[in-house]
Amino acid sequence: MYKLVLHVEHFKKGNLSKLENHNSRKYLHDNNKNIRPELSKNNIQFIDHKGTLTQDVKARTNQRSNNKRAIRSDANLISEIVVGADDKFFENLCDQRKIDFGKTATKLIQERYGKENVLRSYLHLDEVDDNGIQHPGLHVDVVPMTKTGKLSSDALWKRKELHDFHTYMAKGMQANGFQLERGEEDSRAKHVDPNVYKATMAKFDSVAHTVASSIDEFNKDKEKFNKDKEAFNKNEEAFKVRELRLDDREDNINFREDGADEEEQALTEREIKDTTREKELADERRRLDERTHNLVAFAESLEEKDKKLKEKERYIKLGKEKEKKDKAKRLKQERERQEQEGDGLVF
Repeated sequence: MYKLVLHVEHFKKGNLSKLENHNSRKYLHDNNKNIRPELSKNNIQFIDHKGTLTQDVKARTNQRSNNKRAIRSDANLISEIVVGADDKFFENLCDQRKIDFGKTATKLIQERYGKENVLRSYLHLDEVDDNGIQHPGLHVDVVPMTKTGKLSSDALWKRKELHDFHTYMAKGMQANGFQLERGEEDSRAKHVDPNVYKATMAKFDSVAHTVASSIDEFNKDKEKFNKDKEAFNKNEEAFKVRELRLDDREDNINFREDGADEEEQALTEREIKDTTREKELADERRRLDERTHNLVAFAESLEEKDKKLKEKERYIKLGKEKEKKDKAKRLKQERERQEQEGDGLVF
């Protein structure tokens, strides 16, 4: 089963033309960047009409039973129902089944709220995201009129009605062969404007990319440090081996000196050789001392670099945690702002 997605938004008189232009794609300079103008010809209109939406709304409201009572200037004249589903649901549907989806949903809405009150129904098939995934959606415009003829979105769309309508649509779609079920009951999820959602996700992706790059750089530095450390250990081991060899050579010299009493003449010759050898050993020991000094300095520089790398890793971690907190705070502020300014309802 896939999740059925429903959203109800209300529109006043001043917004009807803009709403109709958007749904009919009369003007293509829409803020929705996912709209592909070359695909708009594939959109389906399920309800024929001659006049504009404003004219049709006026004609319908004039037919209400209590039409002698003036309509408030700030009254909601259209309740637009957007019907959708999980993206994977539409991936498994052929074009004809997508059309059947729109027809079925339109018919169910007409049966529940009166065919005379359902003025428009558009199936948009021209919305494709940057990843090439199509996002079909059905937009149904309903005059919010109760069974008693009262024009009132508040009276029509009470919380219980929203709940029951969602269940009604899910069962109706299932009865017509669509594997859809209603979303979580009593969910507190709020509708987020697509452009706001995309901007937030783009910023999040940018931050995530920066953090990932920093981690990669850190890992490269760490790998280089480990190689340098390994080379240092090898040099230190080689130094110890050479030191042992020097000790062996020194033992040999001492051994030869012990035999000097037995071979005085040979000792004189050996002393000359030993003097030269001792000079060579002194030079070699001096070079080894210098190399040891350099190795110690190198080890100290590696330790300092290790400290810097650990500090850098800590800053990256703190930055990531701060970004998560900032993101949560921004999302919270956005939800609060939408709850205060928006008049749309989501269940």
